[in-house]
Amino acid sequence: MHPTAAAVLLGLLGIMLLFDLGSLLQIKTPVDVTVQGKFLCQGSPAYAVLLNLVEEVEYVLDRTGHVGSFRASRYNLSDRQGIYLVQGTRYNPFGRLFLNVSHHCIPYEMREYGRNCLTNVSIKVHNDPTITQFDNGVIELDNIEYQGRYECIDWRFKKPSAVQDVLNKKKRKKQQQII
Repeated sequence: MHPTAAAVLLGLLGIMLLFDLGSLLQIKTPVDVTVQGKFLCQGSPAYAVLLNLVEEVEYVLDRTGHVGSFRASRYNLSDRQGIYLVQGTRYNPFGRLFLNVSHHCIPYEMREYGRNCLTNVSIKVHNDPTITQFDNGVIELDNIEYQGRYECIDWRFKKPSAVQDVLNKKKRKKQQQII
């Protein structure tokens, strides 16, 4: 009896899966990973971009599956040239890695004078469990894909007197318009 073409293909596929699964099972965790790259904002280096590495994990709660994430690195800042290097620990070889990024490279019309305006985004990191060194290359933060919901908050520190004077004038003008 001769095997059919489908049976041969199925057998070959099974062998390939076995070898591929075998190599994945040899991946030891936890493993240290490094992600590096450069941030630009309107063509210039993006300084002091806050970022950290997170790993997506699946878990079961009340018999239902959920997806969450946990921080896999310390918080880091990009340097004056926009260059960043994040070192973290990957605990699940099958979990996706993301860079959580908080930056102030937002459109001018979305800014509020005298307030600190930021946006938060997650950037996918190449998801090959056999790689521990990732280079994200150059990322233009003003591209729409790296813009999230904008949040403007008051500075926690004393504002310079010139800024405070402008804010006080705007506040008085607004109050006069109400009356």
